[in-house]
Amino acid sequence: MLYLNITVNGASVPGLFQISKQGQNFYIAAEDAKKLNINTQQLPLKNNRLDLSSQPGLGIHYDALGQVLEIKADKHWLGGDQKLNSQQQSGLLSGQQFSPAVKGMALNYDLYASQDASGQDVTAYTQLRSFGIGPGNFSSSFNSRFEDLSGNTDNSTQRLMTSWSYDNPDKLLSITLGDSYTGSQSWTNSVRFGGFSISHNYSLQPNFNTSAQDVLSDTTALPSTVDLYVQGIKQSSEHVNPGQFTLTTTPFFTGSNTAQVVITDINGQQRVINLNLYGSDLLLSKGLDTWSLNTGWVRENYSYRSFSYDPDFMATGNWRYGLADRLTLEGHTEQGQPLQNGGLGFNYLLSPMLGIVHSDFSVSRHDGEAGQQWGMGWQWSDQRFSASVSQTRRSMAYRDMSVLTEGTLATHSDNAFISWSFTHMGTVGMSWINRQYPETHQQYAGFSWFKTFGQRFNIATSLTQSMEDTRDKTVYINLSFPLSDHQYVSVQRSQESQSTYNQLTWSRTLDSNKPGWGGDVSVQSGDNPNTHADYRQRTRWSDLELGYNRYNQQNNYYASMTGAVGLFMGHMYATRELGDAFAIVDTAGVPDIPVYLQHRPAGKTDKNGTLFLNDLDPYFSNDISIDVLSLPMDYRALYTEQKVIPKRGDGAVAAFSIYRTHALLITGKQANGAALPFAATVDVTNAEGLTAVKGTTHTVVGYEGNIYLEDPPARGEVIVHRTHGDCRIQLPAELPAGKSVVQMEAICQ
Repeated sequence: MLYLNITVNGASVPGLFQISKQGQNFYIAAEDAKKLNINTQQLPLKNNRLDLSSQPGLGIHYDALGQVLEIKADKHWLGGDQKLNSQQQSGLLSGQQFSPAVKGMALNYDLYASQDASGQDVTAYTQLRSFGIGPGNFSSSFNSRFEDLSGNTDNSTQRLMTSWSYDNPDKLLSITLGDSYTGSQSWTNSVRFGGFSISHNYSLQPNFNTSAQDVLSDTTALPSTVDLYVQGIKQSSEHVNPGQFTLTTTPFFTGSNTAQVVITDINGQQRVINLNLYGSDLLLSKGLDTWSLNTGWVRENYSYRSFSYDPDFMATGNWRYGLADRLTLEGHTEQGQPLQNGGLGFNYLLSPMLGIVHSDFSVSRHDGEAGQQWGMGWQWSDQRFSASVSQTRRSMAYRDMSVLTEGTLATHSDNAFISWSFTHMGTVGMSWINRQYPETHQQYAGFSWFKTFGQRFNIATSLTQSMEDTRDKTVYINLSFPLSDHQYVSVQRSQESQSTYNQLTWSRTLDSNKPGWGGDVSVQSGDNPNTHADYRQRTRWSDLELGYNRYNQQNNYYASMTGAVGLFMGHMYATRELGDAFAIVDTAGVPDIPVYLQHRPAGKTDKNGTLFLNDLDPYFSNDISIDVLSLPMDYRALYTEQKVIPKRGDGAVAAFSIYRTHALLITGKQANGAALPFAATVDVTNAEGLTAVKGTTHTVVGYEGNIYLEDPPARGEVIVHRTHGDCRIQLPAELPAGKSVVQMEAICQ
């Protein structure tokens, strides 16, 4: 009985294997043989052990000195099931990976006031929200109006949306209690409602690609490297042992594309395999599913009445399932009184070169009347060309929940779109839209063209023509001249059936997170001449805007302010309006530190050493870094970059440890007056004789007996380890203030 290492075509198989040697025959347990990535069906079996004797195409050599059993196998002997994943999808975010949450409550506000000849009005949108307090987040929004127009006053406040929401990324579950939207498919409608929602979806794991995956299976005879290239850019690189392997590709792009798999063995020989891939959010990989369930009451008179709901209880359900990588099934149902609705659909990838086809069919019953809806479509796209066609037909009696909110469904709905990007001609688009309602019929054809000349000048044109009325036509052309990274001038002409105008505009844009100013000035001539000017100021605590409009010989003045105030981690702050996710950058009280978000400037910390970043992507890794080069030399930063992953509706803390040091440069001498020995090791202890807890704790002697210490402990000791015995230097009780580096001479005794 031997315990041997095993190699297959030069690749070592991990672990030791129990091998029974009988003469020139070697026997291995059938369970262990599965780890060798060879086909064992042809090997003789004796007492549940396989005979590894040499056979045609299979050579066995025993290296007694190295205790290795070397196997040389032809390609037809090789097997196994090595899984290669180009995206490493097993690395999904877990609850432990999210950044420390900010705890508190905040009030988002958007205030707007205007005045003209007819009077004045003030509107206020407010949203109260909590974050980091218990499981989930609470949010409630309101719209208030105070107006006095032509002697008529209207002072009112209406509640908009109120809800508590909870996300569990580990289980891909989202729960909402309160106001929300019903789930929908691409062929159904969504409505506001109040009640309970639960859904299972991959939006909580945005780095997980759910679209259909192309699979490559192949066999390597020697240890090899498998590289995946998409558009000439390497996406992954994996090492494989001899045997069969499966590569699952996960394209993060939309439409058709090509990829190359390069297999390089240990001898440097390469094979290139071309793959056709297709990425689309219409498809789910085999075995993946998403679903949602909504129960409650349909919202009515939204923004006009605070508590207006349809009295009939309703329930909706949605479901999508990847039956195969190319086939995704869909289902939708709406149940309540007086409406029942249900339907099925599918999306099927014909091939990466032919695109995706879709079909759906639904039935409904409303007030005793039955109706049907059916639809079908096709789409295909690549990096330059995209096209789609869809058609929906409904019977006159077909109803869904959007009708309960006074919506109207078209009996005929047709769409066709084509877009083509040319290298020298720009992008050309064409469209056709047809809508037929019980009493009206609308049909439009459109053409558009966009082109960038050089890197400075853009031209955009469009033509929309009604197929029912030749006089119903819109022609639009816009010329844009960038003056700098933030400024541009544009000239625009628009001609409609009833009016024509020309407009000249100058604009300066704002950075998303960085304080600054912007504005617009435009002059419009033609059938409706008007003048517009506004000035925008972005600060750390709000966005401000002042504006002026003149039209119909009347002047209108307006002002707006948006921002947020609240309690964050026990402190009151005023900041710009909070987005879906935000972060507080804390530089330990050190002000004016430049902060970068995704390697782009985002502002500087305030006098308290904090900065709010208001527009982060939830569930993504947001790269936040600081620039400490402008600090004096006696400041230290333990690290300058963090990856922040916030949840939706939450805030995260990005704390950077920045501190100021007091340095002591000791020129140490021995009792005989000679300098301390160069490179002698040094330990620093505190007044109690224990190792110092901060600053320099261990170092070495430099040239001429110099010892450099940061934040030395008061009344501590420096212990110098010499070959002929240790010596000690007493540290001072305190260092003079105002000096970053203090120098002293001392005798080591």
